[in-house]
Amino acid sequence: QLDFARTLKFSPAELSYLQGIPADPERKKLMFEVEYIQSLQNFTLPEFNLEKNPDGSFKLDFQGKWQEVTFWEIIAMSIISEMYYYGLLKKHNLSAQKISAIYGKMMGQLEDMAKTFKQEEGVKFSEFGGRRRHSKQWHHIAYSYLLSEIPKQVLGTSNVELSMKTGSDNPIGTNAHELPMVAANLGDNSDEYIRQSQYEVVKRWKDMYPDLSIFLPDTFGTKQFLDNAPAWVGKCMGARIDSMEETKAIDLYVNWWKRHGEDPQKKLLVPSDGLNPQKAVDIFRANYAKVGRLSFGIGTNITNNCPEFSDFTCFHPFSQYTNDTCDTER
Repeated sequence: QLDFARTLKFSPAELSYLQGIPADPERKKLMFEVEYIQSLQNFTLPEFNLEKNPDGSFKLDFQGKWQEVTFWEIIAMSIISEMYYYGLLKKHNLSAQKISAIYGKMMGQLEDMAKTFKQEEGVKFSEFGGRRRHSKQWHHIAYSYLLSEIPKQVLGTSNVELSMKTGSDNPIGTNAHELPMVAANLGDNSDEYIRQSQYEVVKRWKDMYPDLSIFLPDTFGTKQFLDNAPAWVGKCMGARIDSMEETKAIDLYVNWWKRHGEDPQKKLLVPSDGLNPQKAVDIFRANYAKVGRLSFGIGTNITNNCPEFSDFTCFHPFSQYTNDTCDTER
């Protein structure tokens, strides 16, 4: 699968789609410069190194220019996840009846998700589940189903190909933890450089995409980020919450904005850590009046809503492992 991924290239249609993605609501600016699109015409994924360790685990790493290696993250993780579930089906020699039961239950859970979202029409969300999806096919089924059932609540998907295939010109997401992680390693390794590098990432992103200035502060800890943030960070449109209890985080941001003379009613917050539909509804009902907009990012629990059976408990996502389950599968 990894070798096959290295044979793929962007098609002319895909490059045209990328070229047309807007960077602002009025479409006055495009997301990518022409030179960047041209650089992708003959792009292929760089080489990888895959090793099997003595304990049966695997080591997978990539070396090369960061702007090329970065493409591997989502692709490699989604391949690993899909191969894992395919391997389970083969290892346990599941009957067609059992496989049908698994996917039937997953479909039923999708229907329940749509019903939950319909309870609170104010809940808007983006689908962020590409890396840990059950499979590419299931990802497409799950997203397309929710898009058809609750179109006014689904803001989009971070999967660019799926966004293109479902007729949207706006694949949606935020910048991710990788940017400040890379920036922190480019300097002199001093505490002060690392501390300031996270704000440099926000500044450059804000300068490039003022209409998309949603910062992600939790790479090295949300509280330290806000405690040391320059005043201009408060001018950003909002923030993504990814590693703190949501109501606590929302209150933290609201108070921080107020201290810096900013109006929380003009800001956007994007909770996105381990959410499911009911949790999103509960967070919205408890906090919607505190900020201008709450918009949710939901990933694994949509694209990998695998059930657990009493006699077969290893179908749930990697991120839901506990110490006493699936040791033989890990």
